[in-house]
Amino acid sequence: MGRRGPAPLPTNIVRLTGNPGKKALNTYEPTPVDTSQPDPPSFLDTYALKEWNEVCDGLNAMGVFTKIDKAILAAYCDSYSLWKRCSEQLKKNAKERGAGNELVDTTKNNNTIYSVLVGTMNSAKSDTIKYAEKLGMTASARRSLGGVEGNGGKGKYTGLIGGKRK
Repeated sequence: MGRRGPAPLPTNIVRLTGNPGKKALNTYEPTPVDTSQPDPPSFLDTYALKEWNEVCDGLNAMGVFTKIDKAILAAYCDSYSLWKRCSEQLKKNAKERGAGNELVDTTKNNNTIYSVLVGTMNSAKSDTIKYAEKLGMTASARRSLGGVEGNGGKGKYTGLIGGKRK
């Protein structure tokens, strides 16, 4: 069963904007021990490698990236690169075929179908967002990483990342 209603706001945003519902704030966010940046995998292309470096900096600044996140970050960067390359190809097709025609292809039987690039781009975009959520790169994901007040600081990720609890 999926989540109902809007995704929760990050704890730091609730603190800044107020907590009108007076709901308990998540004060048990994990603190990683080893935040050294691992080397990127060799299979990443130029776009993926650029995203790797930018995202690693951000994740390190938040203090949530560890070496165990290398594979999921590589998947995120690879999906991001595919999304970007499909988008660029669609723009190139628009210049060659005329605006509006970049979204369709014609089969050998003269049938008009959506371009494979559209489906591939949408799938890569969706995958990118899913991986970003897994890495705590969305506001709502960061809020739900740790435990909640009242459970003794034991969240479902307790012990996986390590470090001190607040």
